[in-house]
Amino acid sequence: MLLAVVLAAIAAFWLLWRSDEGKAQHHAHAARKLRVPPEQWPLSARPVLNTLERSVWLQLAHIFPESMIMVKMPITRFTVPRRGEEARDWFEMLNSLYCTFTICSDEGRVLGCVDVAGPSGVSAAHSNLKHQLLSQCGIAYFLLSPGAALPPAEALRSRFLGIHDSTASDLARLQQARQQLHKALDRKRNIRNDSGPASWQQNDSFLAPFDSRHNSLSR
Repeated sequence: MLLAVVLAAIAAFWLLWRSDEGKAQHHAHAARKLRVPPEQWPLSARPVLNTLERSVWLQLAHIFPESMIMVKMPITRFTVPRRGEEARDWFEMLNSLYCTFTICSDEGRVLGCVDVAGPSGVSAAHSNLKHQLLSQCGIAYFLLSPGAALPPAEALRSRFLGIHDSTASDLARLQQARQQLHKALDRKRNIRNDSGPASWQQNDSFLAPFDSRHNSLSR
């Protein structure tokens, strides 16, 4: 009787081992299939931004004209663990975490991040995690809730740049002056085209490519 029980236990253990081995082989085979690039990828291109995100992107580009507005950049791209031996653990935890927009200086330093929430919003735990993580790294964070608008340009610049200045107003005045300059150039150009060039005038590199240079100016 005891021998029968022992044999039954051994048989059950063997069957369990074979089952686990079969599962492991199946997973290994599936992993190998994923590592082999297909001849035809089952993927299609899609826009990086939806309509709302694109609208916010254009507003941020106007508010921070001297900065670079990066799109959906992972947080692990601009943070680093203080202890190198913990890097893998933190990467596995954070590598899927990103912000909709990351505002960078022309030197590549992150000034702040903006998240654009979808129609269902963002969980408090998710937004609190980002806010705490980024603030401890000295990076400003702003969450744009569904249906809300961005703060005034001066307020957002002050929040992200950490200074209270009149840069936004100065930029608005600069944009207005630039538009007035374009109008003046257009008027002079029309007058010149109507009157035609004088026969004594010589082609000059200062004026020859004027049209193309004028059109390339940012309006």
